[in-house]
Amino acid sequence: MHRHQNQLISAHSPVAGLSRRNLRFLPVFAQAVAAVAPAGGMAVVPALVFGTTGANLVLSFLIALAVILLVSSCLRPMAQRMAAVSGLYSYTAKGLGPTAAITAGWSMIFGYGLIAMASLLAVGTYTADIVENLLGSARDGPLAVVVIILAAAALVGFFTIRGIRISATVTLLVECVSILLLASLLTTYFVLAEPRIDPGALVSVNGNFDSVSFGVVIAVSAFVGFESTTTLGGEAGRPFLN
Repeated sequence: MHRHQNQLISAHSPVAGLSRRNLRFLPVFAQAVAAVAPAGGMAVVPALVFGTTGANLVLSFLIALAVILLVSSCLRPMAQRMAAVSGLYSYTAKGLGPTAAITAGWSMIFGYGLIAMASLLAVGTYTADIVENLLGSARDGPLAVVVIILAAAALVGFFTIRGIRISATVTLLVECVSILLLASLLTTYFVLAEPRIDPGALVSVNGNFDSVSFGVVIAVSAFVGFESTTTLGGEAGRPFLN
């Protein structure tokens, strides 16, 4: 019996490589903000939602916000009582059992995998466009996109391997710079172009609620990532508080 129990116990902890109880509040906060990627949410998601719902833009975001608040209200009691490096997977297993946990785990892998793929593709495409506009040459366009994607993936992998503290901090700095650039460009556009804006059109509802459901699904993506801090249960100092 004793020998059988030893076979079920791993010789090495699966979290042995983590920097245990080493992250203060700011790095944990940086991870949440970095994973949400507010710059991308500002620049892309509203346009996608508007293209889907039209006049129901604000309504779609309000419903999406309500959904996310309900999700966070479920996660918060778990995060205050259970420090788990697997985050939502462990919370789901504890609350709903292993079948639901497997579904949640694969959903996270699939979702974050698609986000990573889309992000790398966007970096490669937009960077190649910038280089093409600066140099005035369109030669080797697809090859340039592939090279940039591989370089960006290698850079991301490097910071990830170095640890959560540096990777979250770098991503937070990138997001801050991106938001400042977006704010500057928008301010310049509104000052120089002086576009005519109808504020009432932004908050109007056209009665076509069939499209609202699709808009809500897209709008939710602007909030995805806030829960990523739950995976820092082994690294965060005072995890039930931070």
